[in-house]
This record gives sequence, C-alpha cells and structure tokens, in this order.
Amino acid sequence: MFITWIFILQLLIDELQLLWTQGVQVTNVSKPPTNQLVIVNAILLWTLHDYLGLGVMSSISSSCIV
Repeated sequence: MFITWIFILQLLIDELQLLWTQGVQVTNVSKPPTNQLVIVNAILLWTLHDYLGLGVMSSISSSCIV
C-alpha cells in the first residue's frame, strides 16, 4: 500500500513540475471574439496535514505520548 502512495505522489509531483516550468495552454473564453490562448502556470503554496489520517493510511502509529 505504501508503494501505491509513493506512485500517486510521484504523479502529482510530475504534474506540478509541468505546471510550474512549462505551464498549460488554455483558451481565454472571457473575450469571446478572440478566444486567445494563454499559458497558465501554477504552484502548490500550502498543504494540510492530517497526522491521524496518515497513521491510518500508512499503518504506522502517528500518535505522540508526552
């Protein structure tokens, strides 16, 4: 199951790198007569971490006893 998550995350990383470096060509439909093609770039700014969910998905204890 852990290998599956690595594979899924690698696909996500590859797509984010493509969006950041090359961008994706899309049609600007806000200007109907021209419908210009524009290049859209994107970046991942934040991630949310669910440490309890991480423990459940990876079968590893994620709880901390202080």
